[in-house]
Amino acid sequence: MVNMKKILCSGTDFSPSFLSNRLKSVPLLLLIASILSSCSNNYLSGGNEIFIRKIDGSNYNYKLLSVRDSSLVVIDAKNDAPLENSYSHAEIIRFDSIYKVYRAGKRTESQYIIAATAGFIGGALSGESLAPPATAIPPPIIPAGSFYEVPTQYDYSKTYIDAAIGAVAGAAVGYFLARIIPPNEKQLHPIILQDKDFLRQISKYPDIEPPELQKIK
Repeated sequence: MVNMKKILCSGTDFSPSFLSNRLKSVPLLLLIASILSSCSNNYLSGGNEIFIRKIDGSNYNYKLLSVRDSSLVVIDAKNDAPLENSYSHAEIIRFDSIYKVYRAGKRTESQYIIAATAGFIGGALSGESLAPPATAIPPPIIPAGSFYEVPTQYDYSKTYIDAAIGAVAGAAVGYFLARIIPPNEKQLHPIILQDKDFLRQISKYPDIEPPELQKIK
C-alpha cells in the first residue's frame, strides 16, 4: 500500500525544532526591535518645558508660553505660580541669542506595550530554539503482517514550556528596557520654520497670546 502522505512530505519537517533552525536570527532581530521600541520618543507630550542654551554659554530651564516671529516667550520653569499672575515675569528670548533648544522625549503607555510585545515574541522564539530536542513517543504495538504504518510522533511539551518561560521573561525585559533607558533629546539648532511649528505645538499658547502677554515686548 502506497503511503501518499509519506511521499508528499518526504524530507519535510514542520516541528518546532525545524522552525527554530530557520529562524535563529529572528529572536535577535526582535530583541533589537524591543530595544528600539524602548528608545523611541514622543516629543509632543510632557508639558511645555524646554531647556535653552544661549550663545553666551548660559543655560536655563523654561516653560514655553508662545512662539513669535523672531523670538520665544518663556517663563522660569521653577515658577509655580498661576500663569495669570506671572505674565510680568515672562521673558522674550530672540532666536539670534539662542545656541540650542533642547526638548526631552517622553514615552506613552502604548510604547511600553510595544516594547513588551516585541520582547514577548522574541523571548518565546528564543526559549523555543534553546529547548532540548523533542523526544519520540513509543509507537503502539502493531499486529504482525499489518499494512498500516504508524508515523513517528514527538513530545514537544518541554519546548512549549521553555517558549512560555521565554515569552514571559522577554516581555518583562522589553518593558524594563523601555522604563530604564532614558529618552533622547530633540535638539533644535538653528531654529528653522519647521522647528517653530514644533515649538508652537508644545507651547502654552500655540495660537493667540492673552492680551496681558501681548504687552510684553
